[in-house]
Amino acid sequence: MPYRLAAAIVVLSAPAWSGNIEPVASDPDPAVVMGAVSGAASGSPIGGGGSVAGNHVGAVVGMVGGVSASGNVVPPVIAPPPIVVPPQVGPSLAQILARIELQLNTEMVARVGAALAFRPVAPPAVPNGGGVQASTRGRGEAPLRFRFDVDGLLFDDDPFETRVGIVRTELSFDATPDLELDLILGYADLDVSPDGQSRSSLDGGLTFVQPGVTLRRGSLRIDTGLFYGRGDADLLPNAPQRASADVDLWAVSLNAAYDLVRPNGLVATPMASLTVGRFGMEGRSGLLAGVPRQSVPFWTAEVGLRVTGRIGRGTGYLGSHFTYVDEKPTILPSGGIDGLSGRLEAGFDIPFGDRAALSGTIDVGGFGQAARSYRAGLALSHDF
Repeated sequence: MPYRLAAAIVVLSAPAWSGNIEPVASDPDPAVVMGAVSGAASGSPIGGGGSVAGNHVGAVVGMVGGVSASGNVVPPVIAPPPIVVPPQVGPSLAQILARIELQLNTEMVARVGAALAFRPVAPPAVPNGGGVQASTRGRGEAPLRFRFDVDGLLFDDDPFETRVGIVRTELSFDATPDLELDLILGYADLDVSPDGQSRSSLDGGLTFVQPGVTLRRGSLRIDTGLFYGRGDADLLPNAPQRASADVDLWAVSLNAAYDLVRPNGLVATPMASLTVGRFGMEGRSGLLAGVPRQSVPFWTAEVGLRVTGRIGRGTGYLGSHFTYVDEKPTILPSGGIDGLSGRLEAGFDIPFGDRAALSGTIDVGGFGQAARSYRAGLALSHDF
C-alpha cells in the first residue's frame, strides 16, 4: 500500500529532474519510492536517501502534508505569520530636533529680553534754547508729550546672532507737577540665525504694551514700568516642514536717576536700574504642534554714570555702565552673557521749533563677556 501511494504522488509531480515531462512506470523503482516515502516522513524538501526523483517527491509531500510509511499523518508546514510593524509611538526625529530648536531659540531671545523691556532714562533737556537743565525738571510747561522712536539691536553670541527691530509710540501726561504717566505701544521684529548665514533659525515678532509711572522730586527721578508682549514665530522657516510657535515676554523694570548740575554747564547723572522678566515660546502647529511652553527667566541690574553737555542748540551725552545679567539656560552655555559686563553709550538731543526735538542714541555692551551687543536708535518727540 505505501508503495502505491508513493507511486501516485510521483505521477502527480510530473516534472522530472531533466525538466522534461516523462511517463512514470506503473511499477516504480523501489529506490524512488523509498526516497519519496522518506521525504514525506521527514517533511523536508530533501528526502532521507533515494534518487533525485524521490527527493523531488518528498519535497512536494513535505509542503502539502500526507501519510508516512508507518501510516501516520504528516501535518503540512505552516508558514509563520507576516511581521506587522506597529505605528510609530512618540515624536519623530524631526519633531525632536524642532523641540530642541524651540528651547535654543527661547534662550537666545531671552538674552535680549531685558533690552526689549528696558526703559531708558531721558537725557537732560534744553528748554527753548536755554542752558542745560536737569532732565527731571521736564521740558517746559507742556503737560502732554508724544514720542516716536525706531530702535535696532544686534546681539552677537557666537555661533548665533539675534537681531531685533523695534518701533515704539509713547504718550506721556503730567498728572501732577511731580507725577508723570506714560503708555508705550510697540512692535518688535525678532530674527535668530547662525553667524554669517542668511538662513534663519527663528523669524517672528511680538506686539507689546508698556505702561509706566514716573515720580520726580527735585533732581531725583524714579520710574517703574510693566512690559507685556505676545506674538508668533516660525522656527526653521526655510525647512520643508512648518514649525510655528506662540511667543510671549513679560518684564517689570525700576529705574532711578539723580541729576547733578555742575557750574561748568555739565550735568552728571548717576543712575541704576533693575529689570526682571521671563520669555517663553509654546508650540502651535506643524512639527511643534502640542509642544508645551518653554520659558527662560532673567534679571538684569545696572549702575552707571552719564555726563551731559551743551552742543550747539542741543545737548550731547556720554555714559558708562556696569551690567549684571542672570539667566537660567538649559542648552546654551551661561558664560556667554551671565555675569558682569560693561556698556558704553553716546547720544544727542536737538530741539527744533518751540516744542519738537530729535534725539538719537548708540551703545555697545558686553565688554568683559563672550557675547557683544550693539544698539542704535532715533526718536522724534513733540510737546503739546
